[in-house]
Amino acid sequence: MACLTSWPYSICYLSSPIRSDIPKSRRHVIVSIILRQVTIPLIQSKSMFCVIYRSSKRDQTYLYVEKKDDFSRVPEALMKGFGQPQLAMMLPLDGRKKLVNAELEKVKQALSEQGYYLQLPPPPEDLLKQHLSSVGQNTSPADR
Repeated sequence: MACLTSWPYSICYLSSPIRSDIPKSRRHVIVSIILRQVTIPLIQSKSMFCVIYRSSKRDQTYLYVEKKDDFSRVPEALMKGFGQPQLAMMLPLDGRKKLVNAELEKVKQALSEQGYYLQLPPPPEDLLKQHLSSVGQNTSPADR
């Protein structure tokens, strides 16, 4: 049997056919036993997972929580400003080295201590300021 595992699902297929002496009506039992042997250890493992939601009110703002649709530890004021959460993805945190736009250790710590992590968008780039500093001009309007 070979398995492709991606939490919370496992897709398994048998590398050899089920014995022909087993009646077809009983073959589903064998397959379900095999699947349980693969998926139950995955569920019972101590791996850390998070569920990431996209804000409906604020662009590039994401809320990480430990369990799907469980916002009980998220402050009410934050949820009002966040808007209706839209499921973005489920993500295992163990075995990862980094996340996009968030520090992995900060996310893990916030999830275990607060029960949530809020990822805000990166600050907007001030291209004019960058250009003026590259050509050696002062950006302060008072100095002009």
